[in-house]
Amino acid sequence: MTALNNFKFINSIGEGAQGVVNLYQDVRLGRNVAIKSLHQNLVNNSVLRDRFVEEAKLLSQLNHPSIVTLFDYVKDDSFHLIMEFLEGTPLDKYIEEESGPIHELRAINIFLRVLEGISYIHSKKVIHRDIKPSNILLKSDDTIKLLDFGIAKNHQDDPRLTHVGTGVGGTPMYMSPEHVKGKDIDEQSDIYCLGVTFWQMITGKAPYMGLSQYEIYNSIINEPLKEAQTIYKHVSKRISDVISKATAKDKSERFNSCDSFIRALEDIKSYLIKEGTHEEVVKQKIDIKVLNVKDATLVINNKGFVGSELTHYVLPGESVNISVVKQNYLSINKEFICNADRIINITLKKKTNILAIILSAIFILILFTLTINKYL
Repeated sequence: MTALNNFKFINSIGEGAQGVVNLYQDVRLGRNVAIKSLHQNLVNNSVLRDRFVEEAKLLSQLNHPSIVTLFDYVKDDSFHLIMEFLEGTPLDKYIEEESGPIHELRAINIFLRVLEGISYIHSKKVIHRDIKPSNILLKSDDTIKLLDFGIAKNHQDDPRLTHVGTGVGGTPMYMSPEHVKGKDIDEQSDIYCLGVTFWQMITGKAPYMGLSQYEIYNSIINEPLKEAQTIYKHVSKRISDVISKATAKDKSERFNSCDSFIRALEDIKSYLIKEGTHEEVVKQKIDIKVLNVKDATLVINNKGFVGSELTHYVLPGESVNISVVKQNYLSINKEFICNADRIINITLKKKTNILAIILSAIFILILFTLTINKYL
């Protein structure tokens, strides 16, 4: 008796290097499910087997509209994940066969759902590590589901599960530079993968096509991702700026969180809705990042919010006034005329508590006096 006796095979959905996904009907509940099974020849591979089990444990802890739902995990002579069956098209296939470049406003709306899902798993201390269009299922209503958490990494997982075999894991053309180098990866590494994925949505092309794996790795480490406008001329400067920031080689220059990425895209979305699709005047970009706190109040020319990053566009020659405020920290104020794109990194300094210093000095003085008097 196998663990799948209560499921009736319907057809095959897909197959990868480590497993196969088939469509079954759950005869008990009368619903269709997708069952992902580890290849028989890999059952005795302890690392891959443990990773499969880890994926089941991980998915069982996640509950988000943009993440595929796990119903159950069973095993017999193999290992099986019983998941919700989803009707839709993998994003890479959709771009290649149906849409080509996706209109910016629509691409933003779709991608915001991707970012919300990744933001959620980051809040659970999980790194996806393999974000790419083929792991994003696009449904007919433009909602999405994130798939394949097979190499996702929880900070507290078994370190053996970090790599696939002897390689670096992941899909080469979407990897971050630090991933390619075999260094530690974190949320900013996922941000890079997200940036490359968004680049593909906007340009309609997969990156690094026609290159060998060695050439891809070399390009990721040493060359910036091609400007989106060189692939598809209708990409706006604002979208291009967002992609460039997300895919910066130095991860400290990327968005520091999915929430910051979301905020940047929502600003562009508001602009597109307000201004329509007319050719925009080339403006100067100002990027502000507070390096040591996450909940400061940032204001540029009366536009502000609470957080640690803010991007703002101004006309060349426009006067700019910046304020950064946080309780118990010294405020920062800057004023200048902007004639070029600027990156402003700010480190807030804590306020000195003068009263506490005076009281401490008085206490030390009294203690010193009492000690002296004791020996007189």
